[in-house]
Amino acid sequence: MENEIINELKRFIEYFTQKKSIELYEIKINGPSGNENNLMGIVIFFEIISKEKTFHLAMKTARKSDELREKLPVVLQYKRELYAYSEIFPAFRKFIQEESPKFSFDFFPEFYWLCSEEKCETLVLKDMRYEGYRMLNSKKIWNLEHSLLVMEHYGKFHALSFALKDKKPGIFSKMVGKLPPLNFEYRNVMNCLDYLINILKYSMNLLEEAGRNDLVQKFNAIKTEFVDTLNYKVPAEDKLVICHADCWNNNFLFKYDDERFSEPSRVCFLDFQLVTYHSPVVDLSMNIYSTCDHSILENFDVLLDTYYKSLWKNIECLGSRAEDLFTYEQLREHWRKYALYGLILMHVSVKLSLFNTDEYPDLIEMSEGKWDFQQCLKFQGKNELEFRRRILEAFIHFGDTFL
Repeated sequence: MENEIINELKRFIEYFTQKKSIELYEIKINGPSGNENNLMGIVIFFEIISKEKTFHLAMKTARKSDELREKLPVVLQYKRELYAYSEIFPAFRKFIQEESPKFSFDFFPEFYWLCSEEKCETLVLKDMRYEGYRMLNSKKIWNLEHSLLVMEHYGKFHALSFALKDKKPGIFSKMVGKLPPLNFEYRNVMNCLDYLINILKYSMNLLEEAGRNDLVQKFNAIKTEFVDTLNYKVPAEDKLVICHADCWNNNFLFKYDDERFSEPSRVCFLDFQLVTYHSPVVDLSMNIYSTCDHSILENFDVLLDTYYKSLWKNIECLGSRAEDLFTYEQLREHWRKYALYGLILMHVSVKLSLFNTDEYPDLIEMSEGKWDFQQCLKFQGKNELEFRRRILEAFIHFGDTFL
């Protein structure tokens, strides 16, 4: 373990034990989560064991390599997540206490500490695995029960933005003012336009091979919309909620009441490194297209209905009139305009989901300039056929339903 990480761990332990008045304790480090799926940082699982209680914790810390920090948006992602836990979530909790104390805001890990110093971007959270939560196998498709539960909770999460903006517009405006569009920051480390062009070419080739030239023509007709989506060109009136925006399999933990693990009772959202101010459909489209195939997309209307019913109920719970803020018709209009976000980002999330352990990027080689992130996404792994199937089905769904 790097000395810098050890020092960050020591700083937190000193802070935590003093705050909890713990004098005698042991530290058990259970090790890092591994490099896979953690391009931007490292997660260390550890325990603070006192006589009265054992605290199970997870420390997320940004990668320190100057070379990696130049090639990947390490700093901007960690800064956004630190902002989410230190400013956004506390503002939501304060609003809940004032408007509707019975509103449950319990689908995130408990937060203990952060450091925002350069090369020390770190936060410490509760290790939810010891609360009975588990992550799904990233190579497997979600079933309908998992998708419906997540739609319900996105409805609850987005309701906070709608209601806070309605009740306290000054506070909300100040909060989202510190969330500039992601493309302003990403373009300094990645050529997003080239990436988009490659995605479109790849997806159109899949449609041609499947004999869907009708959809190729329709998608080609909205190329400009794809570019605008990636560049976050969004009318002010369509920016409605604070979005999670990183909604793939590995950013959710589920809890179950039985050992079949087929129908979850609770969900925990992870990783707010892409948190942004946009349309609710940014979250919905990335989640649905990144975790579902045709078997779940056949229930698309059920998913959207479930989300909207939850959104409506929770906006009303927080004291605002849902029909005055966002109608179901507007939701479907937003899907037509902004679900392109999910179609674009699923190329990253599904690719990473299907990688085998030995196929993940070698970060040392990346820091030495032997390849870049886009080359990683062009890599054809052992599950490339499944990747192609998932991309094709998502583009067919959007094309047949909304074009």
